[in-house]
Amino acid sequence: MKRKMIYLLLGFVAAVSISGCGQNEEETEFSTSAPEETAEEDMDLSALDEETEEEASLEPITPSDYLVQDTADYVVLGDYEGIAVEQYTYEVTDEMVQDEIQQYLEMSGEEVETDSPSESGNIVYFTMTYSTPDSDPYEESTYITLGLEEYGSEFDENLTGVSAGDTLEFSISFDDSIWIEEWMDQTVDFEVSVESVCTLDVPEYDDTYAESMGYTSTEEYESAVRESLIASYEDLSYSDAAESLILAAVDRTEFSGYPEDLYEACKEETESYYLMFTDGDSIEDIYDIFGITEEDLESEILSTVNRRLFISAYCAENDITVTEDEYVEYLNALADSYGYESAVAAEEDYTREAVVWAAYESKVTDLLFESAEITEVPYSEDEEGVVIEEEDLGEEIVDETETDLSETAEAASESTSESTAETAAEETSPVTEETAEP
Repeated sequence: MKRKMIYLLLGFVAAVSISGCGQNEEETEFSTSAPEETAEEDMDLSALDEETEEEASLEPITPSDYLVQDTADYVVLGDYEGIAVEQYTYEVTDEMVQDEIQQYLEMSGEEVETDSPSESGNIVYFTMTYSTPDSDPYEESTYITLGLEEYGSEFDENLTGVSAGDTLEFSISFDDSIWIEEWMDQTVDFEVSVESVCTLDVPEYDDTYAESMGYTSTEEYESAVRESLIASYEDLSYSDAAESLILAAVDRTEFSGYPEDLYEACKEETESYYLMFTDGDSIEDIYDIFGITEEDLESEILSTVNRRLFISAYCAENDITVTEDEYVEYLNALADSYGYESAVAAEEDYTREAVVWAAYESKVTDLLFESAEITEVPYSEDEEGVVIEEEDLGEEIVDETETDLSETAEAASESTSESTAETAAEETSPVTEETAEP
């Protein structure tokens, strides 16, 4: 199994704080699915037994064993009082609430095949063979939703007005803005065989729909959506500020070397993270697909090394500890947030080491916040560096370069998905877990 790395936990670090600093004590729980029919008094108590078994199945852990020891050999801590950080604030508008509701409606929609020519909003399933002057023909089966321009506007235009059974041949000259590196600045020849065209049958938005979601009226439903959006944006605001705070603290720290085992662990994590998005196991695949160099990768590894050295030294200096109970609590919150069936499954996927580091970073961030000089700044779409991506809430990368690479990989993953339902979920994820760009 390809494991998710510590980067995937960075957004979660601030959203689920062990000590709770900087976060709302109460958050609205908003459901995007129909409520369970079973009455509370008829609940099967086996779920409680399963939870007890799950906690018992976690291996014992001493979180402090994962910190770097003898940090004085490698780290000189600086002055972290009064670090200046801008924290963005977000206004949730009526339009954002309605957009969110429309996304949920589309998530509930059902595909219906149509004989009519394809038009904007239709889902087109097809097999395509493409080639460039520098590559051999490659065939894949995929689909697009017309209007989203997943392969660009010109590709959408060519697949507009088609029906099942149609075959097309066309060429498109892409610039460097296309997310598929192989197509950048290339003329790509396409042969497309259309398999089916589907419309999306979306439920009518009324009180009946609201009731099916567990609310008495559309007014109550919209209020719940608004409160959930507000909570999500508050989490994002705190998460962005926390990341800026950690990076500023690392900049104020002096480093003089590192333990070899720490470097090797960070190297394995960084390489494994990138290899998740490749078909092979070669580091050369990373350089080719993501357009980075060996020096770029080395810089990322060392950034993670220094980050963990700082966390370890700061915890030792300030007597910050994470107990076994706190680790289990943090892991359970992680599993719940990302939809895992159990904490054991989440730990296996993310790795115990990554979760431990995220738990410690949560406590360090909370303490840094206590003395930081926070300036609240209203967010605007013109701001650089604060982009709210639905799929990036749990995938915030340390620097802008890695963020861009992660988005590229996600786009590649979306384009080859086999299920329209999965696409709907990816593009309109519930705000209780992820957020959409305002």
